[in-house]
Amino acid sequence: MVTGRYLNGGELPMEAVEQRKIIKAVRNEPALAEVFKVPILSLPTSLLFVVFYVGFGATTYMYLQGAISWPLVIVANAIFIYISFTPFHEAVHRSLSRVNWINETLGTMSAQLLLPGFNTSLYRYLHVLQHHQHTGEADADPDVPFLIGSVFTRVARWAFLDVLWVRYYVGAWTTRPVAERVRFSVGVLIYISVLVIGFTSSFINEFLVAFVVPCLLARIALVYLFAYIH
Repeated sequence: MVTGRYLNGGELPMEAVEQRKIIKAVRNEPALAEVFKVPILSLPTSLLFVVFYVGFGATTYMYLQGAISWPLVIVANAIFIYISFTPFHEAVHRSLSRVNWINETLGTMSAQLLLPGFNTSLYRYLHVLQHHQHTGEADADPDVPFLIGSVFTRVARWAFLDVLWVRYYVGAWTTRPVAERVRFSVGVLIYISVLVIGFTSSFINEFLVAFVVPCLLARIALVYLFAYIH
């Protein structure tokens, strides 16, 4: 269950509103304005966006053509999917672009290999408004389940983190804006569609090798490095 007092129709907890006022005041200091200025488009992060999509597409194509082995495509695609989290995370923190629609669009596109159907605003709620505001609080931090339980339980949760986060969001359903709930619902339908098509097609083996297994490995590595040992 998600706790806390909310303002703005459930958009922000009260303590987050106060913290944002402080952050805004600091950022408006003339001496620090240039430091905090977000570019129209962050070139290093945008380059990663190109690298992981082109890399994933190229290795998958080579695997389908028989040019590389299945172990190689699993490792390579896991790395590319892992990399995709960086532009997604930057967009969630509004650091990818100061142009809102560019930031949100590229962020959502970055999520599709790691978390099909997820969007920037959904993860912003989970990561910024909940995880950062309630780090370590068992009843409010969506990342706490990654840290508890047996080794097998933890690794399984890392691999299927999307299930945990979807369940968490559903638990906070009535507190979230309608537009965000609509995007969430559309995303879930997209995700289910991808899985149904992939597992019922004649290319199920290729789907598993080039996408499903690399995706699960990337998630395990990501949560271990950024949530568990951190």
